[in-house]
This record gives sequence, C-alpha cells and structure tokens, in this order.
Amino acid sequence: MMARVRDPSNPITLKLSVILGLMLFAYWILPRVEGSVFPVVGPFTVVEVRSLNNGWTELSGTFDKLRYCGQQAAMFIVETDQKFVVVGHVFADPLRTTEPGPKTFGPWQLQVPASELPATKVVFDHQCHPFYRTRTETHFVFADRPVLPPYIGPPFQLAPLPEGWPPP
Repeated sequence: MMARVRDPSNPITLKLSVILGLMLFAYWILPRVEGSVFPVVGPFTVVEVRSLNNGWTELSGTFDKLRYCGQQAAMFIVETDQKFVVVGHVFADPLRTTEPGPKTFGPWQLQVPASELPATKVVFDHQCHPFYRTRTETHFVFADRPVLPPYIGPPFQLAPLPEGWPPP
C-alpha cells in the first residue's frame, strides 16, 4: 500500500499557511515597525542625576507621550563593545498614564553607573490596541549638556543588587 502524498496546492493547506504567516508577521514584525514609525514616547530628558553608593544611578526628568496607549513593560539596555546588557531598574513612580502630552518621570533607579547613561537605550512596550504590544525604543537626553555619543570603552561591571532586592 502506498502512502498518499498531500498536494501542496490544496486550498486548506494554502489558507493555513497564509494565516500562519500573517500571525507571525503581526506578532514579531508589526509591533517593532509601528513603534519606530509611530513612537508612543519621545526621548527622555534627564533633569536630575545622582550616583548612589551601590553603583546604581537615580534619575528624574521629563518626556513627551505622543500617543494614547497604556504602558505594559520597560527595559533598559546598555550597548558597549558590541555587547547588550539589560540593566536592573526600580521605579518609584510607575508610568501608568495613557494620555498624550508632556510628562515627568522619576525618581528611577537604574543598575548602571551615571557615565553609562548616554549609551543606555530605553525600550517601552505599550498596549495601543488589542492585537499586540507596540515597542518604542528611545534614549536619554541630558538637559544640561548636548547629547553625547555612545560610550566607547572597556565593558563595565554590574554592581551587586541592593540589600533586600528583589522584594519578597
């Protein structure tokens, strides 16, 4: 008895392949394209920076919320010598506002020395509609000095987590 080979031009197989391709496009590619073409937030202007004794940095400032979306997640990435390091962070005031317009942030604590802030990429995921999360990548701008080029130098060492972190 010979095994039956399915015809790839079968309408059901073709429809399932198209649906699967569209789902992958909507899940992986569309959120990043939308976030770069229609960002949810603009650059974060740092007004106040304070180095903490545990190697962390505390900062606060302003930013512009450009679209009506709810924040879902935040990530801070430092790029040095072709390496990407996701740094720890603590929000004293979580950004849960959805209305567009000028906003303030902080104090935030980042597990990165103040000298590394110019090389830190700020990544936010927002829920702008029910289909997927929109990812916006931006950076820190300093109010008291021009934007510095990315840090080029030896890789930094992450400081140990502060006492009692993570919270129970």
